[in-house]
Amino acid sequence: EDGIDYGKALSLEFLDSKPNVEPLFEKFIYKATTTVIHSDPGQGKSTLILSLIKHCIENNKIKKVIYFDADNPPSVLKDRLTNLLTKYKKEVIYFSSALMTTDQMENEMDRLTTYKNQGEDVLIVVDTLGRFVKGSIKNDNDVIPIIAKINRLVIDFGATSIIVHHSNKEKGDGGRPIFQGSQKISGDTDATFGLVRIGKKLNLFRDKARFGYIADIVKMEIDAKELMISNFNAKFIGEEEDEEIEENTDEEIDINLDDLIKFIKNGESVSLSQIKSKFNASKNRPKDKKRADIIWDLIQGNKNIIKWNGESKNKARYSIDSDKPTITEFQETIYDDEALT
Repeated sequence: EDGIDYGKALSLEFLDSKPNVEPLFEKFIYKATTTVIHSDPGQGKSTLILSLIKHCIENNKIKKVIYFDADNPPSVLKDRLTNLLTKYKKEVIYFSSALMTTDQMENEMDRLTTYKNQGEDVLIVVDTLGRFVKGSIKNDNDVIPIIAKINRLVIDFGATSIIVHHSNKEKGDGGRPIFQGSQKISGDTDATFGLVRIGKKLNLFRDKARFGYIADIVKMEIDAKELMISNFNAKFIGEEEDEEIEENTDEEIDINLDDLIKFIKNGESVSLSQIKSKFNASKNRPKDKKRADIIWDLIQGNKNIIKWNGESKNKARYSIDSDKPTITEFQETIYDDEALT
């Protein structure tokens, strides 16, 4: 142990100086973490974050917001921020590329990190990430410096950070956004969500998280004019949303193995949620739960035909083993053999 600098080793005193992991906004944004929110342009990232800012200030979750905006022109900012800054001019410090370069903004980030553990009640937003990357968003070496700088705002200053980022042009299952850029972005931050907007409704799908109590799916509605959040719901995979209970649940439900195999075979590789949706088993109603149980029993009881392909984007996927005959093919083979005798 000779030569070890114990001043640099983790200690209980150091841990005691750090805030507990607690939600800044429900099971979605956690204090003293870095969260990435990505989507296509025009999906409502900025509106979402401004609504979060308003909610957190009004509910005394934060005392200050420091916003580093290298993306939006003054005309857009005038439309979005006039009411917010009028009401919360003492709480919100807004740095814009209209008045500062990204280098100057980064210098301000560096300055903040010198104020050790003083940012516990501060929310920092970096919008958008690509504007701060000197090089390619897909190159690890180009991305690492700004991600490390933002993480220091959490580790040293003690703030909560949100990074705004763009999604890939291609889409995943059900139109789900696909993360774009170096894996260092998601790998070196605490949580990553993809955002999809349908009217006033926002759906956010978790790509990854470093700890288990961040929700997998977040849904809400936002009034863009008033920056008001309503109908918020955050859930984990496997949790069902509340729905109206269906009556007459005693009638017989007919889901047979042949139909299940045919559907999976046509899709080549099908997720369990797609299977449930096909056979009306995807809602939180007694009938649907009964159908889901039947489907699961058929899958588990016929593993020699229905092959599990692992998980993709938190969804189990299945295909049909082409080397195995389907039930109908198997029966037809038996009947042909019987006919020969």
